[in-house]
Amino acid sequence: MKSTKTYLAAAALFFSLATAAQEPEGVVIKEPIKASVVVADPPLVQTVGDTVVFRPDALILEEDAVLEDILRKIPGMDVEGGVVTLYGRKVEKLLVEGRLYYGGDVLTGLRNIQGDSVESIKAYVRPNDFARAAGIDDGEDEPVLDVKIKRRFFGSWKGRVQGGSSWPLRYLAAGNIGMLTDSVNASALANFRNTPGVTTAGGLRPVKLGTGADGDRDRRDAGVDYSKNGKHLEIDANVKYTGNSYLQERVTKAQNFYRNSTSFIDLESPQSGSSDKVIAQADLEWKPTRAWTILVKPVLSWQGTESFSAPVTFTYRTAPWLDESAQAINKTEQNNNALSRRLDGKITFQATKRMAKKGRSASLRLFEGYSAGNNDSENHYLGTTFKNGHTTQRDYLIHAPWQRNECSVQGTWNEPLGRGFHLQLQVSGRWVRHNLNRDYFRPEDGAPDGEFTSDGSYQGFQLNTMAGLRYIRKKVNVTAGVVLRPIWSKVRYNTADVPGGTYSSRQFYAAPNLIVRYNRSKEQYLAFRYNSSVGMPSPGSLIPVRSGTNPLYINEGNPELKPSFTHKINLTYNHSAPAKGNSLVAEATVSLVQNAFSSATEYNPDTGGRIIRTRNIDGTWSATGSLVFNHSFKDFPLSLSSHTDGEFTERPSFLYNSATHADEISRWHRTALRERLDANIRWRRYSLTLTAGVEYSHERSLVFEDLDYRPYALFCQADAAVRLPYRWRISTVIGLYSTRGHGFEELDRDLCLWNASVSKAFLDGKLTLRLTANDILNQNVHFTYQSLSTTHRYGQYNGFGRMALLQLIWRFGGK
Repeated sequence: MKSTKTYLAAAALFFSLATAAQEPEGVVIKEPIKASVVVADPPLVQTVGDTVVFRPDALILEEDAVLEDILRKIPGMDVEGGVVTLYGRKVEKLLVEGRLYYGGDVLTGLRNIQGDSVESIKAYVRPNDFARAAGIDDGEDEPVLDVKIKRRFFGSWKGRVQGGSSWPLRYLAAGNIGMLTDSVNASALANFRNTPGVTTAGGLRPVKLGTGADGDRDRRDAGVDYSKNGKHLEIDANVKYTGNSYLQERVTKAQNFYRNSTSFIDLESPQSGSSDKVIAQADLEWKPTRAWTILVKPVLSWQGTESFSAPVTFTYRTAPWLDESAQAINKTEQNNNALSRRLDGKITFQATKRMAKKGRSASLRLFEGYSAGNNDSENHYLGTTFKNGHTTQRDYLIHAPWQRNECSVQGTWNEPLGRGFHLQLQVSGRWVRHNLNRDYFRPEDGAPDGEFTSDGSYQGFQLNTMAGLRYIRKKVNVTAGVVLRPIWSKVRYNTADVPGGTYSSRQFYAAPNLIVRYNRSKEQYLAFRYNSSVGMPSPGSLIPVRSGTNPLYINEGNPELKPSFTHKINLTYNHSAPAKGNSLVAEATVSLVQNAFSSATEYNPDTGGRIIRTRNIDGTWSATGSLVFNHSFKDFPLSLSSHTDGEFTERPSFLYNSATHADEISRWHRTALRERLDANIRWRRYSLTLTAGVEYSHERSLVFEDLDYRPYALFCQADAAVRLPYRWRISTVIGLYSTRGHGFEELDRDLCLWNASVSKAFLDGKLTLRLTANDILNQNVHFTYQSLSTTHRYGQYNGFGRMALLQLIWRFGGK
């Protein structure tokens, strides 16, 4: 059987290499600048200044391709579970012609924007709305993708309807309709499907192979979106519904390290459930005069979730998957039915005025948010400790309502001082109140159980003050100042052990704020940035509430938990040479976290019981670097890309010593190196993308010699497409992957993933029949892997492997 698969894989790879040659594409990362050279074929990737431009016309795509199909073929672009990353940085928002698409929702755009309507995709980093209107560089930028639509798709309604079924039996039904003009963008969509995503291989942070969908899922979504750009008013409003139902079967193997003992966990956890969410939001930007800009952003959402889980957990002293004679310390069985409902509402108001004096401006921003919900569950627990034969059974109905209020005010002042200098002041205050109750009832009589019933509240106030000077010139832009952040918080709680407990905290953080950018030319710049941020602990981690559902696994809040404070230094060099078809981006980042959040586990080696609290710890830091090089040949349709990146992380954690009943410090180091090479070539009707890479990491504990792993992966992939006469198209993707060194034999393996598609268009491309084969060799591999300072974990979950999907797509409208 294995030899048959090998022959099939070799034949597929030969087909890919023999029938394909691919076109280049283009990408952009900051407001695009026109290239100074025009070539016969558009380059696959083109960088000008700090904007990257991707051009889909350099690719041979299926007639029914959507935006997601394009992004998956772009070097450096990763699409996993609806999350898009470019060169390792997550894309926050999606724009169409510079306007938000469904509030910037990336996943909605991936599956609904027609591929043949896209002229280019620009990737850049833009300031947030407040900074853009106020003229203040606060360092809070957001990476975005901006899709430019071909002019022939303007001015008329267009859309598509598709339906499909697969073997094994699956379904897909979707449709969308929209119209785009220079000032208006209107669209509506609906999707219902239980077909999985494309099978791909992941990397080593953490390792993940599979469809990207954890379990077997039904997905559904529908919505309407409207945006309009007027002379004085810009509007973007949308209403969207999303829902999913899932069935998940996960098996987890884990090794947990403590100072004088080690435990092994073997967990089987079938789960099922459903979730429904409706969100309505709007962005309004009004400019009544040239001096005033007013922004209003209301958001209202509702979400309901139902779930069922039945985990069965065994704890051992030795690994049962290696030692057949391993004896279990304990066994726990749970059945949990949960129902949750939540309502969220928030509104942001911002007014900015530019004064008569050039450069002087003032802004005021107000925010009000409210959230409330109920978490109700029915839990059955049965646990056995084998050393003493003790059995514990607990049955509870749990009612946990919560409520959150938040408001903030922020003001800025920008004062020109002459000769390019500006004085900038920013002051903001944020107040949060969170109430959380947890009531336990016995199901047989509905009586409350006071042992675990508790309630608590958290109140916090944070003041941010920034004062600095900004120097703006054609070649140099400098912002320098200081940021002061005093924080006050108070926790009140009532538990069985401590009725009327309180804890107050006062923290003060101060750090410089420095941004320097040197523009040597339009195509070359160097930027240095130092900024800081505060991470607030969740109210649930602050209130000392003990869970009564599992006495061997208890999470307990810590009211003494302090906010974390992150220092971040970033250095970026960008050099683009459009005339030569070259671009180079180099970036290095160092992050240091004060008062990082870390779990402290109190472990009982006799019973296997754990009590987990979150505590602050210092010494967490990381350094990352990347080098991206792109070259497009001027007289030949070939593009080359190289992506090199590495990282080093030191992460301390608490290590429980059962002999002294105290926590010690354990340190964990991770070093990772990755290299990926892409070659993209197109020739008339053929296209081919070849990818090869290597990933290596060294993960080790400075305390435990056994916690020392060197996982690596080697991979190569061919993505080929051919456009045949009579509007036939054939494409195939085949990848060979080899992984070793994880410490779990299930992960040390060789894989061959093969997907293919054939389509035929009718009626001048309006109607398309498409057959897609996914995971042809039936590898059906779905796993995750994680290694940290005190744990080494492997997870395997159900997914959908081999599948043949037949679709019929009808596109209508347009010019």
